[in-house]
Amino acid sequence: MEGPFDLQTLKDTLEAARQWVTGNVLVLGNLGQAAVILAVFFIARAGRARLLEFLKTQTKWPSFKARYQAIEERIDPFVLPVLWLVLQWLAGVVAAAAGWSHHIIIITVSLLTAWIVIRLTSSLVRDPVLSRFVAVFAWTIAALNIVGLLDATIQILDGLSLSLGELRVSMLTVIKGVLSLAVMLWLATVSARLLERRIKTIPVLTPAMQVLFSKFIKISLVAVAIIAALSSVGIDLS
Repeated sequence: MEGPFDLQTLKDTLEAARQWVTGNVLVLGNLGQAAVILAVFFIARAGRARLLEFLKTQTKWPSFKARYQAIEERIDPFVLPVLWLVLQWLAGVVAAAAGWSHHIIIITVSLLTAWIVIRLTSSLVRDPVLSRFVAVFAWTIAALNIVGLLDATIQILDGLSLSLGELRVSMLTVIKGVLSLAVMLWLATVSARLLERRIKTIPVLTPAMQVLFSKFIKISLVAVAIIAALSSVGIDLS
């Protein structure tokens, strides 16, 4: 049996990451940009409080009050990221016009844009826990890709592996399996609900038969989802 992971691959990847941090992060110009990013964040945070306070003072108008209350909970998570994005973009424009180094500011703008777009998309998912999980996972992938570390991260996860006979299981395989299983189970649950509603509209079936068919379909779809998820990561159950 092989060791739990390839030490040489891990060492090479970590050394490459160290060199990247030393050459791209721990330099005076980049530290200055980091200070600007933090300053802009705190300005945006203060601006968010002022903006929300201003909007609440406008609720004395009946028409505005009704509309604001209807969307208050939906827009609140986006106020800070949007303000931060706008101010950070302006900081990047000023830095570019002055001829200063601003590539980290541009990366921050890209990360904020990705977060806002992903958060808006994930808000379509009704389950709040699942929605946040989707947003965080998708943004993590986007962030690693934006900063150019996605391939290195994949290599590290794939290097953390364990061989069980002919089966090789890596951390990357486990993550893929968990994600595949989550998606498959979600699709199975949604499909089961739709079919259950359809079954309840069939008049020739008694209530007991409707429940029986609904349970059978749900169990079958969950079983298919589990088999499909395991097959997607190379585990053959046949």
